[in-house]
Amino acid sequence: MCHGLRLNARGVMADTTGMSSISSAASSGLAQAQLAQQVGVKIAAKTLDAAKAQGDAAISLLQAAAAIQDQSLSGLEPHKGQTLDVTA
Repeated sequence: MCHGLRLNARGVMADTTGMSSISSAASSGLAQAQLAQQVGVKIAAKTLDAAKAQGDAAISLLQAAAAIQDQSLSGLEPHKGQTLDVTA
């Protein structure tokens, strides 16, 4: 006979381990799947936060560069840099 299987009173093979072992295994598998999903969500959230921080830093860098350009164009001689004289 197989482990966990026995003939019942009617001569039919029956599982003697009961549904609790199957339910326990299913419950354990479900818990593992839920944990894996939670970990995946946390990792995705941290990745998104990092990407947002990098985007904010890039925007700040561009704004600082634009401010420096504006300051250099509006210096003591505002007319300089506005036109280009080319002779051949």
